[in-house]
Amino acid sequence: MPSARRPLTFADLYREPFRLFFPAATLAGLLGVLLWVPLLLGWTTDYPGTAHARLMVQGFFGGFMFGFLGTSMPRLLEVPPFAAREVFPLLALFAVQAGAHLLGAVAVGDGLFVMELVLWLTLLKGRCHTKRGLPPPTFVLVGLAFGCGLAGTALFLAGRRWELSPELELLARLLSYHAFVLLCVLGAGGFLLPRFLGLGVRRKLPASATVTPEWRAAAGFAGTTGLLLVITYGL
Repeated sequence: MPSARRPLTFADLYREPFRLFFPAATLAGLLGVLLWVPLLLGWTTDYPGTAHARLMVQGFFGGFMFGFLGTSMPRLLEVPPFAAREVFPLLALFAVQAGAHLLGAVAVGDGLFVMELVLWLTLLKGRCHTKRGLPPPTFVLVGLAFGCGLAGTALFLAGRRWELSPELELLARLLSYHAFVLLCVLGAGGFLLPRFLGLGVRRKLPASATVTPEWRAAAGFAGTTGLLLVITYGL
């Protein structure tokens, strides 16, 4: 007979952050869609497009990406999982950020999203320094995605103080909405899809805690591809 499943414990919630961030991201996505209901029913004339876009990208997609990275990266790097003192402040930031966008305080939400990205990058970078294994080479694209998210959101915040040209406003949307999502999907999907769906070539790299020529070549190819994509947004 199969063994009984171990009951979920409180520690599982922060050691595997997807258990917290996936439901929170789903709720943010539902709220982002529901923003359109009052307008469609004629209860208001306020256009919710900006708040909707932020909730879908920073809330719905961002929450799923944060949960995935927070759970997978410690395992891939063979380092201890995140602690409660790290995960729960990030979850609180995420909740307040989503709430700010829901209430129309877009600048506050953008500022909190920048804080989230910086904190996640800091935590993940710290794990990389204590690694026993290497992350998948395609995860270089995830770092580039975070950089695009930071740059685009910084332009949004700058536009609150100074008048941006139409080109810069467009670039802010492209970096924040398109590049952030696309590069995260390519970075994570390049590792996951061949395993989940049996598609493409599964590159097998030797297990090592130090950068090998094979890993460097694969990461260089991924990074170059990502930079070329970012250049197209600029064009």
